[in-house]
Amino acid sequence: MPNNPNFITYGGDLTVQPPFQLDRPSMFCFWFQSDCQKLQNILDKRLNFANNGKRYVPFTSSVMLIFADTPHAYSGSDQDQGFITMNEAVFWILAVEQEQDGNKWKSKRLVWFIPYIFVDNPVELIAGREVAGYPKALAEVIMPKNFHYANSFVINPSSYAKFGVNSQFMVNRLMSIDNQSPESSLMEEVNSASQAISNMKSFAAGFRNSGAGICPNVINGIGDVFRLFDNFMSDLFSAQMPAVFLKQFRSASNDGKACYQAIVESSFVINGFHGAWLLKAQNYSLNINHLDSFPVANDLGFYTGQKPTHALWANVSFANTSGQEIWVAPN
Repeated sequence: MPNNPNFITYGGDLTVQPPFQLDRPSMFCFWFQSDCQKLQNILDKRLNFANNGKRYVPFTSSVMLIFADTPHAYSGSDQDQGFITMNEAVFWILAVEQEQDGNKWKSKRLVWFIPYIFVDNPVELIAGREVAGYPKALAEVIMPKNFHYANSFVINPSSYAKFGVNSQFMVNRLMSIDNQSPESSLMEEVNSASQAISNMKSFAAGFRNSGAGICPNVINGIGDVFRLFDNFMSDLFSAQMPAVFLKQFRSASNDGKACYQAIVESSFVINGFHGAWLLKAQNYSLNINHLDSFPVANDLGFYTGQKPTHALWANVSFANTSGQEIWVAPN
């Protein structure tokens, strides 16, 4: 915003100036079936309260979970500050942004929304929450270094297992994804970005033809939504992929209010492809616990014994662009 004051930097400040560059993260991607109504409840609570002529609805009942090991991440505008390494686990909801047109809602574009993200680096935690509004939480994120034998993925957040006067904040096990088969889970190598795009287009065509998992709020006008989806998949390795976040800060007064609240958008731009493998999704099984601090199972409908529908390992570089406020709560 043009009238914003200059940010005051000082010793001990760990915020990082956008944009951000992540070089060659090793990413394991799992897709799990969720529930359209549960996903809608998340979007209603965190985005649709704004009542600004826009609404967000889930495109599909599938949620993507990415475990990423990033060896080199840094500020694109302040590289002299240095770099960080990090492990993170990110839950992704693909949503449709709709705009009100009279009594109807028209689908405009596809966007990502992140309901939960767990990180093991405090710089990433602080910068993500304070700058862009990522809902980042500190956790042990344990994942394999060798993608040939990707056997166990674990999230242990600092958390309250159960709220209560005698409950201690500590590291608790939230979930794990475990390989039930001792042999390698590699299925098919993807050698180039063009092959990856071809695979994505085939996946998109199959998804479009079956219509499986499409959420009810996008069924009316499904042709427009699939057109957006086709464009989104075709541009995956060349275009900006927008994501929206709720960014807010509590008021210093004990009144349950926010002193700042906004819907912020930033984008992800893939700027390097270094290889990928399709994984045998049927080899993996989810084990998830309830934590009052992070009710992932309840919010997303995940359950112990659940298997991913698809799994993929990828090594890509990408930038997270500077953000913009698309709605700010009035004072």
